Amino acid sequence: MYQHGVTVREIAEAEGVAERQIYFSISHCETRLPKADVMANRNFRNAMVAQRKLAEKYTNTLMDLLDGKAGKNWHQRSKALEHFRRDRRG
Repeated sequence: MYQHGVTVREIAEAEGVAERQIYFSISHCETRLPKADVMANRNFRNAMVAQRKLAEKYTNTLMDLLDGKAGKNWHQRSKALEHFRRDRRG
């Protein structure tokens, strides 16, 4: 779960344990791996966290566009959605 970008707090809540136990578990696992694997795992996790934040940003933006918060008239919303679609492709 941790490698896929889930926070320590979320893991602790899901597992019903203290956050400290999650940190100890992660540390224990990392000490048993070669340093190159630890660095690769951390880079992967950072990429997953960045992807998760970007997905939340796009979802929130799209919801704002559909709810009419991006503009008062349909033409402004239509242009914004068109821009959003072009941005997602490129």
